[in-house]
Amino acid sequence: MSKLIGDNGDGTIYVESSSGDVYGISSATQITDEAGIPFEADIFLVLGDAGFEIEQDWDNETTYIEFDNSASKVVFFGGAVSIA
Repeated sequence: MSKLIGDNGDGTIYVESSSGDVYGISSATQITDEAGIPFEADIFLVLGDAGFEIEQDWDNETTYIEFDNSASKVVFFGGAVSIA
């Protein structure tokens, strides 16, 4: 079960995979592991490999991830990321 942990106030959004791994998303191109170490791979590859279901909203030109524990979702638009 994937979980939205929340925003820490500095713009980083924390999510947890169904296997319990925590990721910090600070932009549409930057993702870190639980220790804050950045990944060199594409953010969507990292999240997809971790088991997150990445969805597309073609009408609004966004990419998003929904979570099992929240009605909110993480939305990627351009270079920005937000909780909606």
